[in-house]
Amino acid sequence: MTILKPNEYDISYFDGRKGPYRHNAGYTVYEKWFRVNDDFVPHAQSTGEYWKDFALKLKLDYSLEGKVLEIGCAKGFVIEGLRDLGVDAYGIDVSQYAIDCAREDIKPHLKVADVRTDLSTYQDNEFDFLFSRWTLGSFTDEELPLMVEQMNRISNQQFHWVMETGNKKYYNLMPVQELIDKFNWKQGTIFYKGNPGEIFKK
Repeated sequence: MTILKPNEYDISYFDGRKGPYRHNAGYTVYEKWFRVNDDFVPHAQSTGEYWKDFALKLKLDYSLEGKVLEIGCAKGFVIEGLRDLGVDAYGIDVSQYAIDCAREDIKPHLKVADVRTDLSTYQDNEFDFLFSRWTLGSFTDEELPLMVEQMNRISNQQFHWVMETGNKKYYNLMPVQELIDKFNWKQGTIFYKGNPGEIFKK
């Protein structure tokens, strides 16, 4: 298994159609998906935009009123959705390219940083809510314990959307229950596999 290096999360990773494609680990193109759907909220509540619907689900399900942090925010689509909904949301991603693609008014709320080391810069319980999407698989079993410790320290509640399948050459993939059992998550941490009803809790 080869976990990608920080400099590999570039145009090749996020937009393979637009630049030299160096590996089979990223997206052909990572853009907003416009469609009315009921993936996250009832059809009648859909905003017509996939990641904004996800942001709406987070706000509704977890009553987001305080400060929120996304680990691995990519182009900031969910942070954009949250901030448009009035949530005080921030994002971290290792990719300068991805954050450069964010909406201009969202960029000041996004940070280019390596979460393996940057989480230590935040205060205890600085965030009411911390979440990630398809991000935990980007780290090794050796790196995750300290990251989990820091996420537990800086946040009151956590939600992680986990990939169980994908290219094992580039990602540290494991069943959700194994991820829960292997690391020392804060009690109440929520894990999601992406389908209705597939919610797991520490």
